[in-house]
Amino acid sequence: MIKNKNVIKFAGLGAIFLMPAFFLLFFESGTHTFYNLPKYGPKTPIENGDTLFYQIPEFSFTNQFGETYGSEQLENKIIVANFIFTRCPSICPDMTYKMLRLQWKLDDPAFEDLKFISTSVDPEYDTPEVLEKFGRKNDADFNRWNFLTGDRTEIYTFAAEGLFLAASKDVLAPGGFLHSEKCVLIDRNGYIRGFYDGTDFEEIDRLEADLKLLLKEEKVLAKEAEDNNND
Repeated sequence: MIKNKNVIKFAGLGAIFLMPAFFLLFFESGTHTFYNLPKYGPKTPIENGDTLFYQIPEFSFTNQFGETYGSEQLENKIIVANFIFTRCPSICPDMTYKMLRLQWKLDDPAFEDLKFISTSVDPEYDTPEVLEKFGRKNDADFNRWNFLTGDRTEIYTFAAEGLFLAASKDVLAPGGFLHSEKCVLIDRNGYIRGFYDGTDFEEIDRLEADLKLLLKEEKVLAKEAEDNNND
């Protein structure tokens, strides 16, 4: 009986010592997988069985310095976008603070290609001069965060049809304008990868985590492309 126990004991110890080698062999020989962020918007099947995912349309507005700012200036950048207006008496101050908090937390060379854009739904009042003062008041880093104005119809169309967010003039809404509280995460290829409540700390923390996941996804895809080219 004691002999059998000793056999079991040594077998168990052997399994413990061999376990790290087993896992090392498994993970080195296998394919690493992780959760990919979804791509939002209409999806179109194409002939070879693949799917054509929605990409945001090109856009061009004016930033806080009176400069043209849009798709061309944001080419190959990761974007976090929202809609606000400077006279907003309700959710905008909260949204702006949480965007600022995200700007602070991601102030690192790893996120040098991340850009923030806040587009005004009250463009007639929110001129470049007004937006510059607003940005400075809220400690925005203008190298990373731009405040946009332009033609109201174009802005509302971009919000609704481009990013699937509400934006309109509404006399019944606080401040006279209705707009979504959402932030939108857009990758380098113009795919929408997430929507987040811009007034909620937990949601903004989720956005931060998803940004890091997106960068990891880019590295994995780049490595796979490199390996395929070397085959």
